[in-house]
Amino acid sequence: MKRYFSFLIALLVALSSAGLAEPVVVAASPTPECHFEIVLSTDKDQPDYEKLEMKEDSVPKVWIRHRRSGKVLAAVDFPADVNSDLQPLRNHIHADWSESAVAICASERHYSHLLVFALVGSYAEPERFVKVEFPEIGALIKTIVPKFKEFRSRWHTDFQGWPARNLIMFSSGTSAMTLERTNGEIEFRAVYSFTFDIADPSAPILRRMEHMDDRD
Repeated sequence: MKRYFSFLIALLVALSSAGLAEPVVVAASPTPECHFEIVLSTDKDQPDYEKLEMKEDSVPKVWIRHRRSGKVLAAVDFPADVNSDLQPLRNHIHADWSESAVAICASERHYSHLLVFALVGSYAEPERFVKVEFPEIGALIKTIVPKFKEFRSRWHTDFQGWPARNLIMFSSGTSAMTLERTNGEIEFRAVYSFTFDIADPSAPILRRMEHMDDRD
């Protein structure tokens, strides 16, 4: 009888866990070491996602995980609209790694987003990844758009590169409405390329800001 109940309990545990999917690995840091990975807690084509949808305002988590130990070093909500289309979320997120940081890009139908995290600790003994706290980019752009009135929607922020160990480049912006200018125009393409020094993730330093015209 004890053997029967032990078997029954094991069966119930197996059945209850059958619907739980493994987290989805989106991207690993560069070879050959591949120390870290970006992971989604669940995705649209997994049974876990259906349970998540039942909870109001719930979205999957994005984890930065140490591959050797499995330790989660940072966790944030998925940074884009999960309902912009029917594709799996892993199709809308990718990562670009430097020696000591990672840029995570997430896209939706009319917007794209960028989160940057810097490593605290070493590859062998990482403590955590901390979010880089950039200044409000829209406020920076407003100061130099001629006769600025308001931004239009459909904002895009896109990773451009790692020029040096602690330098990141990305573009950000959208179209802006302006007061009528000398040339009669009332619209301005307010998209700029930014270069920041992120040696101190809590206080990144703006090194360069350059307008991106239609040829960029």
